[in-house]
Amino acid sequence: MAFNNNSKTALIIVPMLLAIMFAACTTKPAPKPWSKEYISNFRDSLDTAFKAMSDKNQRNQIVGCIIEKVKQAIPKGFESVPRDSSYRLVLKYASDCTNGLKGTKGSFAWTKDNENHLRKTVLRRLTDTAVCDCYITKLKTKYPNGVPFSLSDSIKHTLTEECYKELKKSN
Repeated sequence: MAFNNNSKTALIIVPMLLAIMFAACTTKPAPKPWSKEYISNFRDSLDTAFKAMSDKNQRNQIVGCIIEKVKQAIPKGFESVPRDSSYRLVLKYASDCTNGLKGTKGSFAWTKDNENHLRKTVLRRLTDTAVCDCYITKLKTKYPNGVPFSLSDSIKHTLTEECYKELKKSN
């Protein structure tokens, strides 16, 4: 079973959302929406989330693109909309902005949080937890330094098919 671009995007966005959540939970008063300080805080959060990207120019393009799209969609700032709505918008715009750049390179480290998010994402497509576990194990073997930002559909399909075949043999 192949994954669609939304699955790929979800792999890219996990750390970014965590950074946005952290930034939104600070104790000092929030700056005025879309002021220089507000944009700087948002940019810092996004930049931290995308720090694994080796190409700083691409990272800056993606971050700038996301900021502009969010700024247009939520002119009164994140505080003016429900948190889940802002997450969905950021995910959508991150997908739009990363899909617009060809050859986006980099990866996210194999952290517990990234792996848990990957597991949730994969389980939306594959309801079989054994296949999901196999898939993640194969990804870790193939990419020991981290999950690439972009996985081709053919790699996803190949790994998934290998898992189905292995599990079928063991049963």
